This record gives sequence, C-alpha cells and structure tokens, in this order.
Amino acid sequence: MKRRYTATLALLLALSLTACSTGSGPSQSGSSALASQSLPADPATLEAEIAVDTADQYRGLDELGQTIYRRIVYAANSLNRSAVVLPGDAVMEDIDGAFNAVMADMPELFWLQKSLKMITDNGEVRIYLDYSVDSEEELQEMQRKLESAVEEAMSVLPEGADEFNRELLLHDWVVRRVEYDSAAAADQTGEYPQAYTVYGALVEGKAVCEGYARAMQLLLRKAGVGCSLISGKAGGDEHMWNLVTVDGVLYHLDATWDDSIMTEGGQEISHLYFNLTDGEIASTHSDFASPGCTVGDNNYFVRMGRMFDAFDDNTRAAIVSAIAMSAMSGESTLEFRFSSAEAANAAYDSLVRNNEIFSLLTQANASLESPLLDDTNVGFGTADESLHVITILLHFASAG
Repeated sequence: MKRRYTATLALLLALSLTACSTGSGPSQSGSSALASQSLPADPATLEAEIAVDTADQYRGLDELGQTIYRRIVYAANSLNRSAVVLPGDAVMEDIDGAFNAVMADMPELFWLQKSLKMITDNGEVRIYLDYSVDSEEELQEMQRKLESAVEEAMSVLPEGADEFNRELLLHDWVVRRVEYDSAAAADQTGEYPQAYTVYGALVEGKAVCEGYARAMQLLLRKAGVGCSLISGKAGGDEHMWNLVTVDGVLYHLDATWDDSIMTEGGQEISHLYFNLTDGEIASTHSDFASPGCTVGDNNYFVRMGRMFDAFDDNTRAAIVSAIAMSAMSGESTLEFRFSSAEAANAAYDSLVRNNEIFSLLTQANASLESPLLDDTNVGFGTADESLHVITILLHFASAG
C-alpha cells in the first residue's frame, strides 16, 4: 500500500527560494573560515566568509543583506547568544531577507532556530539569535555525529559516478535511512525541532519533509550536485522538497514522497518524484514558483529505460528484463511509467486483470541461473493515475 506523507512548515519567517547552483558541496558544519584581515574589532560585528558558489540565496542579496547574512552565520557558528550588531540603516525587511537566505542556504546550521529578536536603540540595530542546543560541547558532539553520517552516505558513491547516479544513490540512501516523523508533523508545540533539520534526518533517522529536503541539499552539494530548497503545497498541506541541477538542467526531487511504499516487509523505495518537470510535479504539488524545469531527460524512468509509450511486446520484454535484474539485486519493488493514461490502463488491464504478470515472472525466472522469484505470488502498489505509474511488488522464492 502506498502512503503519501507531507508536513507543515512552521516557519516564522517566510523562505524566499530560487533555483540551485551547480557548484561543489558546502563547507562543513561549524567551520566557516574567517577573513581575518577584514574583521572589525567589535566581536558583535564579526562576519563569516561565505562559499559564494553554493550560497544561492546569498548571491541574490544586496550589499546590506549580504553583510547581515555574514554576521548571522558567524554568530550562529560561534553560538553567540549576545547581541549581533547590524548596520544602522538595516530595517526588518533587510533582516528577514538575510535570515531567510541563511536558513535556505545552510542546512548545516541545524541548531539555528527559525526566530530572532530585533532591537533598535539610538540608531543601533541589534538582533538576538535562538539555538536548539545549550552548550558548545553539546553542539560539537552533534556536529561529530552529523559528520559521521555524511561520511557514511558519501561512502556509497563509486569513483567516477556521474551526477545522475550520485543523485540516485544518495536519494536511495536517505529514503532507506529516514523514517517520516508523523508525531512531529502533528505537533504544534515545537517539541520536535530536529525533525525539521538535517540532523534529525541523518543522525536521528526521523524527519518531516523539511528534514528530508535539507538532508538531500547537504548531501548532494557535498557530492557536487547542485541542490536547493523549494516550498509549496502537496496533498493540501505546506510542503518542502528540492530542486536539483543534473547535467546543467533543473529538476524537482521529492524524497519525502518517494518514501511512500509500505509492504509486508517494511518500507520500500519509490522513484515517482525523482527528477520531474514543472508540469509533472504540478499534478500533485502546487503553490510553488515555477523555476523553469521543462526537460525530462534525467527523469528516473527515462534514464532507467522504464518509460513506455505503449504496452506491447517490446514493453513486455523490458519488464521481464527489469524483473530479472531486480531479482538478482534483491529489490522487491519495481515501478514502470507510461506516457499516457491510455497506455497505463492497457498495461494494468493486461498485467493485473488478465494475470499476464505471472507469465512475465516465469520468463524472468527462466532467464536466471536458478529461479529466485515466487512466480505464483505478486503484489501491486496503488496505481499512480497522475504520473501513469504501475508498481509491482515481487516475492522471492523460499530457500530450500
């Protein structure tokens, strides 16, 4: 059975999101380098040095906004609970823009809360930041755990993998590792702050949509794949997912909604929302600023040879081959996408209603050195009518 999960974003300041860059990964948590030769003497006005190639929102700020951004990042990395002094001409609009840019650009600042206090006094503007940790020692331990999780994720990438395969491997790693946190999604008290962060996703293994999106952002940038956040609605609720840049082209990626297939054996990975165009994702997602995703060459089903225009003998042969490959790799879930509702309905009628799937299972078993599948037992996920996807749930033969 397939379940769709979404979570409400409880942002106190609205995020302004744009397309992602194609630069290399972000700097490590808590380790922003400082341009010491340009630092002012007042600790309250110290500024971090920013890796501009991955700071998508930073690049869009004016000079004042960038100054505020750098001071916020320095203060957060220093766990500064005292006043952060801003230029005297800064107004709340400037501060909102810079703060939202920091939150959008830097998933590694997982301890920075989404609220701040602003005070103006005799021409001086000060802000106070809020954190989810109590001490530097606590933060350092959490950063160590996050770094370890990131290293584990990076270890799945083979040398020489292209951008698509780096994205695919990290997407699957996140979906396997992270469980959707329904309690946090339903909570209105702020009891689960880490569920909205990369730390909750990668270290604690539980997150809502924002945690999934921030985890993908951090890992893909680390792997040299451009990635940013985008927000809107899905299933009628506030939702966050990613924009990725693969081979210079923008796509939508929603790891939360790909963590959505439940079987008797547990959670399985879906790829329905892997590299969609604006038009494709608009069938289920709404209220987002269209970033110009119009090319589908790196869609999962296109790249994997599982996109079909019709249900014919060529399609049947491709399905048999895919079943055999899944059997050898131990994967129990297979998805196939069709370019039209007519083709998908024809496939569903033949495979399910007319039981042709059992013939294809038998053919797949016959192509293996030894039968691995129970060709008398198969399941089907709920057909996805909006994207014309059929999901097959394989059962493996019992040993002996």
